[in-house]
Amino acid sequence: MKRLILIISLITLTTSCSRDEERNFSAIENFIGQWELQSRILNDIDPQSVEEAKFIFRDDNDIRDFKGLFTLESSEVTNGSFIITNQGNVMEFENSNGLMFAYEFILNTITLELAYVI
Repeated sequence: MKRLILIISLITLTTSCSRDEERNFSAIENFIGQWELQSRILNDIDPQSVEEAKFIFRDDNDIRDFKGLFTLESSEVTNGSFIITNQGNVMEFENSNGLMFAYEFILNTITLELAYVI
């Protein structure tokens, strides 16, 4: 009888435990990190080599929205914010000088393709 009570108690304890910590997922989680520029294509021609450059994407204060912060490091450093629009495949950027530009994007597992939107 004591064994039965002990077994039932152990089963109850193991099934009633829950994680104290729930992981919060960022809405832009797949973009966060450092992306190295590999090439640029101008006027739908062959890819052009680029100087060493990288995009760094970070979360802003609210991980639930589709907004974030970016740094573009190349011969100059540009900082600003970005948002993924309601269309779902366009990123709009605003740099610290207020200049705005937009790119259509295709995100694969290890590549991020950006196409400038006029």
